Amino acid sequence: MADGEAPAWDVFVSYARKDVADVYPLIDALEAERVNGRRLSAFVDEESVEVHESITRRISQGLANSAVMLVYYSRTYPTRPACQRELAAAFLAAQRSGGIDGRILVINPEHGEDHIEPVELRDLRFQSSPATRQQRQRFAANVAGLAGAAPGPLRASAALPETIRWWPAWPVISQNFLGRYTDLWRLHSALHAGRFPLTEHGPPVGVAVVSGLPGIGKTALAQQYAAEFGAAFPGGVIWLSLDGDYGDSPDTAVVNRYFRGLRDIANWAGIRAPGIPGERLRMILGEHATRQGQPCLWVLDGIPAGLAADTVRGLVIPSPHVHTIITSTDGRYGDAGVSLSLTGLSPAESLELLAGCYDPLEDADVRALATDLGGHPLALRLTAGTLRAQSGIVAVAEQRRRAGPARHLWGAERSRHDRASQAARRDRHRASAHPRFRR
Repeated sequence: MADGEAPAWDVFVSYARKDVADVYPLIDALEAERVNGRRLSAFVDEESVEVHESITRRISQGLANSAVMLVYYSRTYPTRPACQRELAAAFLAAQRSGGIDGRILVINPEHGEDHIEPVELRDLRFQSSPATRQQRQRFAANVAGLAGAAPGPLRASAALPETIRWWPAWPVISQNFLGRYTDLWRLHSALHAGRFPLTEHGPPVGVAVVSGLPGIGKTALAQQYAAEFGAAFPGGVIWLSLDGDYGDSPDTAVVNRYFRGLRDIANWAGIRAPGIPGERLRMILGEHATRQGQPCLWVLDGIPAGLAADTVRGLVIPSPHVHTIITSTDGRYGDAGVSLSLTGLSPAESLELLAGCYDPLEDADVRALATDLGGHPLALRLTAGTLRAQSGIVAVAEQRRRAGPARHLWGAERSRHDRASQAARRDRHRASAHPRFRR
């Protein structure tokens, strides 16, 4: 063990309950190894993984006091909220204490790696599942070596969230945000894809464009990301809302509002801005971020639909240290960075929003109603309020019949958005096929 506080556990093993038969032979091999003259200790939760929605205190303590984390990253793993919470906690702790290399170890038992998030884990040299006893022994010996060399327990040692600079304030977190850890990881990977050009083929601009239907959860996702991953941006987290009705000249109106926001941000950053033209101020803020040399996060929330592509690209602060989240209902802005289109909640998440609003005997009708609404968070919340108000008065089946027009409205809007997104993807494909873009 390197100099520093000794961990209580050498290895924290994170896995989906469905994979237990494949994981336990690995655990046996790990516990047969020795670290610094003693038997290796592995933290293995046998009850809480996938059973409870939140991480128990015991698991949190196990994570914080382990030297390394071993993830059995099957295709089932990213579908389990508890697993994703464990991974998020370990990932952020590792980043704050020096980096994830040698701290988070991945076994990928699947063909392909498209299910592995975030991008930093895909970039690691992960291990395929050891099939024989000898392979497991060799793998366990490597893990023991990494655990013995770790500089203390896997816990945050610097850049705690309360030390991060926020403008204008700490983000307001939606009380109805339901995990969506897969989307959080996709967002994180989109923001950092440019750091891994050989594996991700992403643009180097560090821009993620989150699009989707009104009420689908774009702003809530950005808020949750800013809150949970803010410690990864010691240069500051800046939130600029551009939502609104801009009439017949949206490009000019949006740019003018954006430049007004830049002046407030410049004052917050200690930059004297009176009289500086807006575009020059954008460049100055980019130069300031580059001089700071620390990653910072900008959220440009609610960019209206229908703007010119150049207008949207002109809202991004030009600096390799600035990571930008753009949210909009317009899927055509995907060319400004890495596109991330939000869809509805999963059936389980949809039912969680409707929990407590119906009699257990109406379970089948509620499941059908959630399916009708396509997992749309806003529609589900409105329906939950109606069910709660009419509990014992109107049956869910009757409510479902009455909601028919609304269901058709959401379905039509979803189809329209899907067609627009498909058209945008076709346009990007045709552009990339042009001889000018061919290698």
